[in-house]
Amino acid sequence: FCFTCFSVMSTVLFDSTTHPGIGLVTLNRPQRLNGWTNTLHSELFAALDQAVADPQVRIIVVTGSGRAFCAGADLNEIVDQSPEFAEETRGMTFLMQLPKLVVCAINGPVAGIGLAFALACDVRFAVRDAKVTTAFAKLGLVAEHTISWTLPQLVGTGNALKLLASGEVVTSQECYRMGMFQHLSEPGCVVDDAVAWASKLCNTVSPDALAVIKRQVWVHPHIPVQEASKQCDTMMMASLGPGTESKEGFKAFFEKRNPRFSGYSSSSALQQALEKTVPSKL
Repeated sequence: FCFTCFSVMSTVLFDSTTHPGIGLVTLNRPQRLNGWTNTLHSELFAALDQAVADPQVRIIVVTGSGRAFCAGADLNEIVDQSPEFAEETRGMTFLMQLPKLVVCAINGPVAGIGLAFALACDVRFAVRDAKVTTAFAKLGLVAEHTISWTLPQLVGTGNALKLLASGEVVTSQECYRMGMFQHLSEPGCVVDDAVAWASKLCNTVSPDALAVIKRQVWVHPHIPVQEASKQCDTMMMASLGPGTESKEGFKAFFEKRNPRFSGYSSSSALQQALEKTVPSKL
């Protein structure tokens, strides 16, 4: 069975053929500014599952079609307690637990649950003129979908409360200055920029090591520093052990070439050590 493909679902596209090593996931409801629906929720998570299962995919990039990334929940279609929504019970912490890096390429306006999704990704690229809003309070809603946890982590408590309490619209440039976004792109270039950065990682970084680093960064700030330090030391020794890719990394360094790392494998010696040493507590 070949995982590499271009998959077309009703609201999401998945492409692992155009850019080697990249699984490109696209929200595909441009006529509704990629508004979040029950179907989109299920298909998006299914596409992420597909990207993780595909051995050719090393980095996942998520973007939107048309002029928006995601304008939040599509209020015309979301139904409270919908049985369809209950079919997909995984929340935004699912992204943090994926073993592959998820890069969000915000190509236009982003609001509400769309912003919550973006903040649960690992790295955010954004077009510099995008409009951004939490939106929840203006709809009489609370901070939903883990955004009350992710937003303060990125911008601090004061900025998070300002954005969540007011529901004000800010620019991606302001978000960049606060630390919410990591890169600003010119109009029409954000996907290319995100893919170019991700492709560089595909050619230079061990997917095995990257999976460990991602887990460390999401987990370690929330446990005692002594425990984090001990886990780091244990994982460092594991990364130097037999069956790991450090040998190829050192060899490539001294030969002044790009390393030829294998793809991610959950059964590798390093991943087995990770599961024993740094349990995901998210």
